[in-house]
Amino acid sequence: MRVVIENSENEFSLGSETCNYEYRSGRGEIEDYTIEVNVHTYCSSDRNKKLNNNYLSEVSFAHIKNKMDDAYEKGYKDFTNDTVVLGRGDEMGINVYMNKNLEGKATSDFAKDQATVFVDWNQDGKFEYSEKLLALSQKIAKIQAPDDARLGPTRMRLVFRENNIHKETIEACNETDPESSGQTHDYTFLVDSYPGSLFESSPEYISKVTLNTLNNENILNNESGNDTTDGYQDFTSIRTKLLRGESYPISVVFNTDRAQDACAVFIDWNGNKNFNDEGEKIYLGVGYGGINTLTKEFKVPEDAILGETRMRVMIHYFPSEDPCYKGYFGETEDYTIVVVAANSAKKSTIPDGARTVIDTAIKTSVNEVPFDGFNLSPNPSKGAFNLTFQVINTEKVTVQLFDLSGRLLGERKYLNTKNNFSENIFFESTSAGVYLLKVSNGNKQAIRKLIIK
Repeated sequence: MRVVIENSENEFSLGSETCNYEYRSGRGEIEDYTIEVNVHTYCSSDRNKKLNNNYLSEVSFAHIKNKMDDAYEKGYKDFTNDTVVLGRGDEMGINVYMNKNLEGKATSDFAKDQATVFVDWNQDGKFEYSEKLLALSQKIAKIQAPDDARLGPTRMRLVFRENNIHKETIEACNETDPESSGQTHDYTFLVDSYPGSLFESSPEYISKVTLNTLNNENILNNESGNDTTDGYQDFTSIRTKLLRGESYPISVVFNTDRAQDACAVFIDWNGNKNFNDEGEKIYLGVGYGGINTLTKEFKVPEDAILGETRMRVMIHYFPSEDPCYKGYFGETEDYTIVVVAANSAKKSTIPDGARTVIDTAIKTSVNEVPFDGFNLSPNPSKGAFNLTFQVINTEKVTVQLFDLSGRLLGERKYLNTKNNFSENIFFESTSAGVYLLKVSNGNKQAIRKLIIK
């Protein structure tokens, strides 16, 4: 990967050769990086030895409900196109049912038939985590995403093995368990940075969300249908700009299915990946008897975190205070809000503060860091990185992300920290490229180049 910057308002021109840049101003810099593309290939697990009696008849979790008959007796089934969103720390039940037609088979025989779930939480192409589901005594189990699970899509594998008498542990791969008879299903989990909110087979639904936004640009005006699968719809690809300190009306149209539903909007103003803080709930009211439209005006806090954050719209038969509710009778939709500062909305030029960040980054040596134990890794990363250092003042640590033009993309604030600061950080607004990371604590600051691949 090659990054080219030039201190000029004019575009640079390409020479006759692809890599021969001819600068008009002669002022700039070129940096080359190596991008490693990792495509995980998971181990095979086809279990193609014929089953004798028992087989998987149904697997269900979240919105997925796969039913099989005796025609599907063996081998491997790829369900990776079926994706379930699971927030960090979220718990989800999974139901595994075996064939109930076991006529002539002793209880002691099919009690040895077992299933195990494997999830690649750290996305390294291997299955380290497992939870055993027993065929008789435990048809339902809970899967919980670790708080440090890597964000993004990953693989979930369900392995059923018949007559598991010789081994206590079921293996995820043929290489370590070649002679077993049984079945394997692969699914996809999408690990989200926010806890989820699901409603099962609910007739109530949100049909339209409208948010009049900054200078009438990027107006949110989204129409959606009823998601009867899991009562959740992910519209985080829709980004809407809001200005610090300004007020905006939000309108929600929803169908109560002849009942009643309370409607609320939650916005994570401080970017701490939940909606539990004061001022983050906007209550619109209750609708009755069919299609309703509720509108409420809200004000963006003056200290709202800059950059992308999450907005959640929820209707619920019970006026729940829990923005991460999972149950019945309602629906949840997620959107992305981009909070911008007042000066960035009025100026098209680079602010003086941002120019200072760029100038400091260019002049500062890699070794000149005012904090002991400072470490930013991995760098390059795929988006998430860990920042550690010894703080000067435990009261507040501020982490800001800039692009190479000096534009502030995001900000994280950490209050009452430990002396040994250590946080896993992820900015949703990033794509592949080079950024500047500014870390402020006490009267000191450090600026580092951050590479996202």
